[in-house]
Amino acid sequence: MWTEILRKLFILWCPMHWTAVVSQSQNSIKARIGQKVSIPCPLDIPQLINIAWYRCAIEDECRNYWDKHRVAHIDNKTVYVHYPKKYELETNGTLTILETNPEDDKILYICKGKIQFSETVDNVTILEIIKEPPKLSTRNPPENEVIEGMPLMLQFKVHGYPNPLATLRHNKTIVLNETNMELIYIRHNASKLYNGDYTLTAENPLGDANLTIKVKVIPRAGTNCTTFQGNGTADIPNTEGSRDCLWKVLVAFFSGLLGTVLFLYRSKVWELIKRCHHSNSQTSGGSCELPTAHSNKGHYAQSGDTIIGESQVESDLGCDGEGMAAQAL
Repeated sequence: MWTEILRKLFILWCPMHWTAVVSQSQNSIKARIGQKVSIPCPLDIPQLINIAWYRCAIEDECRNYWDKHRVAHIDNKTVYVHYPKKYELETNGTLTILETNPEDDKILYICKGKIQFSETVDNVTILEIIKEPPKLSTRNPPENEVIEGMPLMLQFKVHGYPNPLATLRHNKTIVLNETNMELIYIRHNASKLYNGDYTLTAENPLGDANLTIKVKVIPRAGTNCTTFQGNGTADIPNTEGSRDCLWKVLVAFFSGLLGTVLFLYRSKVWELIKRCHHSNSQTSGGSCELPTAHSNKGHYAQSGDTIIGESQVESDLGCDGEGMAAQAL
């Protein structure tokens, strides 16, 4: 019997309790996207033994799961911040949002404290994001020049709420279409194909905004790697231009290398011929032939019936292998 009476009293008390909580007055604070905003706690802080802040989209979410939605609290005069990159909490109970985002619109922030030997008290604050038309900004100059082959990078910032739809066009071609607050357009190997106007347009229900950057790709000094139309009347670069340029560089490099090798080879042969005639003049007649490599002992020069070793020829000339190489070079 007493159990039934207590159950009925509890059923009657619960609606009264929750109705009292929900009917509490709510504060409202407004902020712009990206703005730093502080929310004071209107409770009597000196009487509280602890204080905590909670964030939720619906009030009942916080009241049913307090610990799940807590973002910061003060316990025994010690401040604890659960998300330090997002919030700051002062000892006077003021919660600071370091940067507001579109996700913060219509979010409830509840400041809850406990009075010693008494029940807990709380206060609800609604954060509203200010609606405004789009605004655009960029780090690039209005006329942007980039050297051919270097990266082309355009950076934009889009402001406004609701989030504007941003569209970037190169001349008339759409190259980006996003709702991000920061836009970056990168091309790693700039060519004349990227010349022209880059126009960013942002739109939301409150209005629109435009921003144009003129891009000019400057040819790299000392190079002229371009391709031509079939009739040869127009100089039109295409995606094959960089390959042609690389091919020309490689051909020039290997041609120079081959010429150097031939020069060194001819100098070596000429030096051996001079050596052969010199040694022949010191022997008795005979013919002079170029050195051969029939023996693994080295090259030999033949003069008449006398075989003269390479070391002997070098001795007669008064030079060694290093001197010969020096003369050849």
